[in-house]
Amino acid sequence: MLTAAANLDVDAGLALLCTAPDADDLAHLGKWISKAKKEAGTDRPQITLGVSALSETDSGGAFTVTAKGQGQIADRQGEVKVTVAKDGEKYCVEDVTVVDYSVRTSD
Repeated sequence: MLTAAANLDVDAGLALLCTAPDADDLAHLGKWISKAKKEAGTDRPQITLGVSALSETDSGGAFTVTAKGQGQIADRQGEVKVTVAKDGEKYCVEDVTVVDYSVRTSD
Protein backbone atom coordinates (compact mmCIF):
# COMPACT_ATOMS: atom_id res chain seq x y z
CA MET A 1 0.00 0.00 0.00
CA LEU A 2 2.78 2.44 0.84
CA THR A 3 4.46 1.78 -2.50
CA ALA A 4 1.20 2.49 -4.31
CA ALA A 5 0.77 5.71 -2.30
CA ALA A 6 4.36 6.87 -2.77
CA ASN A 7 4.14 6.28 -6.53
CA LEU A 8 0.64 7.79 -6.78
CA ASP A 9 -0.33 4.48 -8.42
CA VAL A 10 -4.13 4.51 -8.29
CA ASP A 11 -4.53 1.10 -9.97
CA ALA A 12 -2.20 -0.59 -7.47
CA GLY A 13 -4.09 1.05 -4.61
CA LEU A 14 -7.46 -0.02 -6.01
CA ALA A 15 -6.29 -3.64 -6.13
CA LEU A 16 -5.91 -3.56 -2.33
CA LEU A 17 -9.48 -2.41 -1.64
CA CYS A 18 -12.24 -4.74 -0.46
CA THR A 19 -14.78 -2.80 -2.54
CA ALA A 20 -14.12 -0.52 -5.49
CA PRO A 21 -14.79 3.19 -4.82
CA ASP A 22 -17.57 5.00 -6.63
CA ALA A 23 -16.94 7.35 -9.56
CA ASP A 24 -17.16 10.48 -7.38
CA ASP A 25 -14.47 9.21 -5.01
CA LEU A 26 -12.21 8.30 -7.94
CA ALA A 27 -12.72 11.72 -9.52
CA HIS A 28 -11.87 13.42 -6.19
CA LEU A 29 -8.69 11.34 -5.88
CA GLY A 30 -7.69 12.20 -9.46
CA LYS A 31 -8.13 15.92 -8.79
CA TRP A 32 -6.10 15.66 -5.57
CA ILE A 33 -3.23 13.87 -7.36
CA SER A 34 -3.25 16.40 -10.23
CA LYS A 35 -3.17 19.29 -7.76
CA ALA A 36 -0.26 17.74 -5.83
CA LYS A 37 1.73 17.23 -9.04
CA LYS A 38 1.05 20.81 -10.15
CA GLU A 39 2.03 22.29 -6.77
CA ALA A 40 5.17 20.12 -6.64
CA GLY A 41 6.14 21.08 -10.18
CA THR A 42 6.71 17.43 -11.09
CA ASP A 43 4.84 14.25 -11.95
CA ARG A 44 6.74 12.53 -9.11
CA PRO A 45 6.20 14.60 -5.95
CA GLN A 46 8.48 13.58 -3.11
CA ILE A 47 6.50 12.38 -0.10
CA THR A 48 7.73 10.88 3.15
CA LEU A 49 5.35 8.23 4.48
CA GLY A 50 5.12 6.73 7.94
CA VAL A 51 3.00 4.03 9.57
CA SER A 52 1.93 3.99 13.21
CA ALA A 53 -0.85 2.92 15.60
CA LEU A 54 -1.07 -0.63 14.29
CA SER A 55 -3.83 -2.77 15.77
CA GLU A 56 -5.07 -6.24 14.92
CA THR A 57 -8.22 -8.26 15.60
CA ASP A 58 -9.41 -11.69 14.46
CA SER A 59 -11.31 -10.06 11.60
CA GLY A 60 -8.85 -7.36 10.51
CA GLY A 61 -7.06 -4.38 11.93
CA ALA A 62 -6.14 -0.75 11.46
CA PHE A 63 -3.15 1.53 11.13
CA THR A 64 -2.38 5.20 10.58
CA VAL A 65 -0.42 6.52 7.60
CA THR A 66 1.19 9.96 7.77
CA ALA A 67 2.44 11.76 4.67
CA LYS A 68 4.72 14.79 4.59
CA GLY A 69 5.56 16.61 1.39
CA GLN A 70 9.13 17.41 0.38
CA GLY A 71 10.56 20.11 -1.87
CA GLN A 72 7.96 22.55 -3.19
CA ILE A 73 5.20 20.83 -1.19
CA ALA A 74 7.16 20.67 2.08
CA ASP A 75 4.41 22.62 3.82
CA ARG A 76 1.81 19.88 3.14
CA GLN A 77 1.04 17.05 5.51
CA GLY A 78 -1.72 14.55 5.94
CA GLU A 79 -2.83 11.62 8.01
CA VAL A 80 -5.27 8.82 7.24
CA LYS A 81 -6.59 5.89 9.26
CA VAL A 82 -6.70 2.66 7.26
CA THR A 83 -9.08 -0.12 8.33
CA VAL A 84 -8.27 -3.59 7.05
CA ALA A 85 -10.64 -6.58 6.86
CA LYS A 86 -9.88 -10.28 6.48
CA ASP A 87 -11.28 -11.65 3.23
CA GLY A 88 -10.75 -15.41 3.26
CA GLU A 89 -7.00 -15.96 3.54
CA LYS A 90 -6.01 -12.42 2.59
CA TYR A 91 -6.58 -8.91 3.90
CA CYS A 92 -8.02 -5.95 2.03
CA VAL A 93 -8.48 -2.25 2.75
CA GLU A 94 -12.02 -1.76 4.00
CA ASP A 95 -11.93 1.98 4.70
CA VAL A 96 -9.62 4.99 4.51
CA THR A 97 -10.56 7.97 6.65
CA VAL A 98 -8.79 11.32 6.36
CA VAL A 99 -7.80 12.37 9.88
CA ASP A 100 -5.88 15.50 8.93
CA TYR A 101 -4.80 17.42 5.85
CA SER A 102 -3.13 20.72 6.48
CA VAL A 103 -0.54 23.23 5.45
CA ARG A 104 2.29 23.50 7.96
CA THR A 105 3.57 26.94 8.80
CA SER A 106 6.74 25.53 10.37
CA ASP A 107 8.25 22.17 11.42
